[in-house]
Amino acid sequence: MNNLWTVTWDNNLLTGTKELDKLHKIIADNANKIYEICINPGTKEEEIIKLAGFLKHQLMIHFDLEVDFYKKNKLQCYERHVFLHQEFKDELKKIDELNTPIIVKALMINQIALFYLKSHLLEEDKKCIEELKNKDK
Repeated sequence: MNNLWTVTWDNNLLTGTKELDKLHKIIADNANKIYEICINPGTKEEEIIKLAGFLKHQLMIHFDLEVDFYKKNKLQCYERHVFLHQEFKDELKKIDELNTPIIVKALMINQIALFYLKSHLLEEDKKCIEELKNKDK
């Protein structure tokens, strides 16, 4: 399953850093679950609220942990990641302020998570991990 609303977890998404890969997989799994429950007509709104809140919380934690990881390893990509992750956090916070149905908010959180995985992880995170690998040589 890999479309606008989902992501297939595969080796392309691995960074080679177990701690980060574990967090990325949790984000992918929960983003996919949000889509599944939103298209299921029998889903209760409480389930959507709970899962969307959990995914948002996981994203916020992940952004901080990843930036701390890059800072701890003194990588040049650290400053750029602080900026990019703050943009993601700001977008997630804006969703809370919208006067829109929870299912729409849940799908917006899903889209931020998927954009993060499909774009940011594949481009920005991979560059940082490459920098880390080259640093260790």
